[in-house]
Amino acid sequence: MTKIKDALIARESMRHTDLQGKVYEVQAGEQVPRDHPLVELHPSLFLVASNELIALETLTSHDAQGNVREVQKGEVLAPNDPVVLMHPTMVGPANYELEESA
Repeated sequence: MTKIKDALIARESMRHTDLQGKVYEVQAGEQVPRDHPLVELHPSLFLVASNELIALETLTSHDAQGNVREVQKGEVLAPNDPVVLMHPTMVGPANYELEESA
């Protein structure tokens, strides 16, 4: 399995046959290594994988001591953050656009 720091995620399913007849195929959401042939052919169709999460909405939590924490929509959170544990459906993967080399 590809390490998260080396992985890209396909935005959509795609298939390509090269001149030698070799078929390359990935499914939408599939993780592939950065050196996968389809990444070179279609870099805009891949996202950079990340193990970070982002808040999908602004979230406010109160602890037993009366402390209040507000997490803004789009704020990056670690997978073990208490907000993630309390509201797992209110966070999503923080996948990033693949920056194409100039």
